[in-house]
Amino acid sequence: ENCAAECKQLQTTDYMDLLWTTLAEFPGIFATIFIIEKFGRKKTMAVQFVVYAICASFLIICTEKRAYLTVMLFLARGIIAGVFQAAYVYTPEVYPTSLRAVGVGSCSAMARLGAMITPYVAQVLLKTSIPFATTIYAVSAILAAIACIILPIETQGKELTDSVQQHGKVNTGTN
Repeated sequence: ENCAAECKQLQTTDYMDLLWTTLAEFPGIFATIFIIEKFGRKKTMAVQFVVYAICASFLIICTEKRAYLTVMLFLARGIIAGVFQAAYVYTPEVYPTSLRAVGVGSCSAMARLGAMITPYVAQVLLKTSIPFATTIYAVSAILAAIACIILPIETQGKELTDSVQQHGKVNTGTN
């Protein structure tokens, strides 16, 4: 019986490339930790989404050279890991304690939906059309960047609030 999935043996270079792109998460997260306090949560996430979209766009035209492809995937994976780090810093800061778990859980659920769709885009659509599949990622990232910019609250330098009433007040720093 023939396998329709066209499976092939992975080579050492495949494992090395996977290792390198996985290791990208560490510098992405650490860079985000340093820049998020300087530039703010919304701007950090928006810029990271734009950089991710650029990296995804380069995947359309640079699929022939393995080293270049690995570098683009390294950058993209590092950036997207940083975005998740920024989101997990920002999200709890937006909600008061009474709503924090619901807010973070709802946002996490949306991220999980995206994680369920990703294998379809990455595996099925990629075989059909590399430009179409990578365009989906790039456009999604640009829309996410726009969404980050228009978020109503910047939490940089603000303390976590305990109640909904306290959440509406401006933090003057004289508590």
